[in-house]
Amino acid sequence: MPLADVQTFHAAADEMEKTPLAALKAADAIPGISSGGKKALSQLRSDVQAVGFKTGPGQMLFDVLFERGLVRDYLTGETAADQQRRLAIHQLLQFAAENDAPGEKDPKRQFLNWIRRLAIFGDDRSLRELPTAVDGIDAVRLMTVHMSKGLEFDVVHLPGLGNGMFPFTGGGSVCPAPDGMLGTPVKESKVEEEECLFFVALSRARDHLSLSRANQYSGRSSPNPSPALEVIASHLPRAPNSTPTWTIGLPAPAQDRMRPDLKVDGREHDGHDIETYDDCPRRYVYEVVLGLSRSRQDNGFIHFHRTVYRVLRWLAQQTGPADAAQIKAEFDARWVETGPVGNDLEEIYRTSGEQMLDRERHRSRVGMRIAEAVSIKVDGHLVRLEIDEIEQTGRNLIVRRLRTGRPPSTPDQRLLHALMLEAAEQTLGGKGAFRIRYLSTDDERPVKLDGVMADRMERTSAALAGLAQGIYPAKPSDDCPRCPHYFICSAVPD
Repeated sequence: MPLADVQTFHAAADEMEKTPLAALKAADAIPGISSGGKKALSQLRSDVQAVGFKTGPGQMLFDVLFERGLVRDYLTGETAADQQRRLAIHQLLQFAAENDAPGEKDPKRQFLNWIRRLAIFGDDRSLRELPTAVDGIDAVRLMTVHMSKGLEFDVVHLPGLGNGMFPFTGGGSVCPAPDGMLGTPVKESKVEEEECLFFVALSRARDHLSLSRANQYSGRSSPNPSPALEVIASHLPRAPNSTPTWTIGLPAPAQDRMRPDLKVDGREHDGHDIETYDDCPRRYVYEVVLGLSRSRQDNGFIHFHRTVYRVLRWLAQQTGPADAAQIKAEFDARWVETGPVGNDLEEIYRTSGEQMLDRERHRSRVGMRIAEAVSIKVDGHLVRLEIDEIEQTGRNLIVRRLRTGRPPSTPDQRLLHALMLEAAEQTLGGKGAFRIRYLSTDDERPVKLDGVMADRMERTSAALAGLAQGIYPAKPSDDCPRCPHYFICSAVPD
């Protein structure tokens, strides 16, 4: 189905104020969709006709894959890849069927949210456990050292034995020992743990153990071998720092093709959109170009902050002081719309929000420019921004952003903040200082941007150039599972 037809269909669904699933029933009457697009929508309507709000993910997949025959082409063949494909389908169906529990909410959405949580917290170890059926597949098994504990194999290959790679020298902070308990120095504890893992990896092999390291990792030179190899050097056929035995270059990674049909060659842009492109161009094309939802799939914490922001924006728009009753009425109305209603911590969130708004009600804003619209010129483009508060004394500016969270451990020098400061200086003249007011702690922190301003402006120029050419690569990160487009991000559709 052409992408243009998809956009037309979604626009019509929005105009009818219906979900895409409900709008399918009227797809034939939507103008502007090609004959091929209408045929595809008709097929989709037929495939999901038995799916309702209460239909569980397992029931839906069984119906769509087997009753509609969509899985037929994936069940044949006897190669290792064919067998693994069938096993993967079996595991997916089993996992989905386990989440068919009835409830008041849409079980399909709950199932997808559960997958997101597994990805966010890395709590998918139970799903990595392979069933006994895998033992008959003639294929290489890829697993972490932790997952290999208790298992043995005829042949084991252990890669990544470069300095700083394994044993791994990074990692987060370690929880300190309770009072009265003898603690172990963090560095020694990590070294000991990594040494144990290395022993586990070595002892998995029955007949043949292959150890390897690279001279470069991620394009950076890393000529030194892992210290772990030095410990067993006397048992190795070659010295750990010997000349590489495999020097064949790896193929260049596949490049995302340009999409001139989706390029953005306008001369005006929103600053938040530019930051979205800088963070992830793929997300930009889904949200800004294709107009899909920007709503993050998150917990009550995000819904709480989103609601408080809406009330703060309303408060800033008032021409006179707002009393407690007016703020409460606005907060109650917005809470019903976007707040974490029904969340286990709803009362805590609500109390925290009321305290934030009460403090803001008593804070003087005399002489401030509230929700000031400013702009910045970059490479012939105009980037528009709105700043929460600006204080101007002569040629001195204080550019302030309000945040509902807590102060981070390091200054928040994101691209958007650099654009805000530069735009305020270009629009109003003078020299500015950027500050962030954190409402959760009633604390205000200065953010020095002089040292990073040149980098942020270069990134802005790169974003504008990418938009003009239609370049939208994905930027994978730990935050991806929270993106509303997580399940469709693999490629921009044609």
